[in-house]
Amino acid sequence: MRGQAALLPALAVLLMAAGSATDVAPTPGFAPFGDQVSEQRLPLYHRVTTMIATSAPINDPGVIEAKRVGFAMIVDLRPPSADTASEKQHAEFSRIRYVNIPIQGVPTDEQVKQFAELVAEPSNLPLLLHGASIDQSGAMWALYRASLGVPVAIAFEDGATAGLQASGPAVQARLAERARTQGGQP
Repeated sequence: MRGQAALLPALAVLLMAAGSATDVAPTPGFAPFGDQVSEQRLPLYHRVTTMIATSAPINDPGVIEAKRVGFAMIVDLRPPSADTASEKQHAEFSRIRYVNIPIQGVPTDEQVKQFAELVAEPSNLPLLLHGASIDQSGAMWALYRASLGVPVAIAFEDGATAGLQASGPAVQARLAERARTQGGQP
């Protein structure tokens, strides 16, 4: 009896780490819904399309969670640091592709183009996008959607849904400028 009592705490830890039998399994080849991921490992997670999701910054357990739920690629928008190096190393070990597009403030047109090229490659999907904050992910998402020709108001709203916050005015100004130069309506 004493041996069984000592075994219970270890078993509980293993079950919490692995998930429970009632967890909903992700659909292979698609970005999982929020109820299929650990919010502690992928904070502020949001599935923006069937193939792309955003989150706040992740750490090494977040990389493991991204692999567990089926992501093929992680796009990290943070400037290079020890955290990005560790994330890259864990991603390579987990056999998940990792790309760092370091942004300062609002993503540039070139950075949005780089992200669009990654999204256009089917082998990179499903893809998890995160940055130093959920705001960075939302800004990239809004600008990416606008680059596809989505109307500015909808692209901005998509970015806000994906986490756009503090960068909202700068993104809105960039989108309005895009609409003026392309002859569209802001």
